Amino acid sequence: MGLRATEARNDFWAALPTAVAAELRMACGKVQFTKGEAVFREQEPYRGVFLLESGCYQWHMTGEDGTEGVIKIYGPGELAGVPPLFDTSNDVRYIATLTALQPGRALFWPAQRFLRVLQKDPEWMFIFSGYVMRTLKEVAISKATNSSLPVKSRLENYLHQIGARADWVALPMRKHQIARALNTSAESISRALACMLKEGRLRESDGRYLLVKVNTTKAN
Repeated sequence: MGLRATEARNDFWAALPTAVAAELRMACGKVQFTKGEAVFREQEPYRGVFLLESGCYQWHMTGEDGTEGVIKIYGPGELAGVPPLFDTSNDVRYIATLTALQPGRALFWPAQRFLRVLQKDPEWMFIFSGYVMRTLKEVAISKATNSSLPVKSRLENYLHQIGARADWVALPMRKHQIARALNTSAESISRALACMLKEGRLRESDGRYLLVKVNTTKAN
């Protein structure tokens, strides 16, 4: 899948000025990742920006006690590795780790090359700034909302993020890892899965799951 295929799915890329899109296509490199592979690691020297073409990715930080805190789940069409881009210090590093939860592909731009394209076009700078703001807003709302939602709702949101609304998916992490990501326990995740299966909101086949839209309208 090339950049044009990603553009068709993503309003951010569809809105790019034609000349900018052409220059970005010429300037990018292509990389592939296996399940469990780190795209970049926390405190690793900063290299640049990734456009995720396929797969599912977890952006996470490790606390002082060794536990992982999940910041965001990324999917196709999203940019990753953006926060350090405008850091002007001499020692710029990634602020968190991005790990592939499934095999995937990405386009990569070295930081200075991406910045040069960005600085050439005010319209592109405006579009990019809007994208960054929307991503930050999404992270903030997700964190605030998840902390107050029942475990079943958190799990449903998570399954939706990894694509289970559109197709059958295998859980990309073990239950205790999902539990940490959703700020709950593995036992609560197991109970939530069982409840969703019983209610018909979720289907399971050979270890893969599919979210089902349930019609809650009662007949008169």
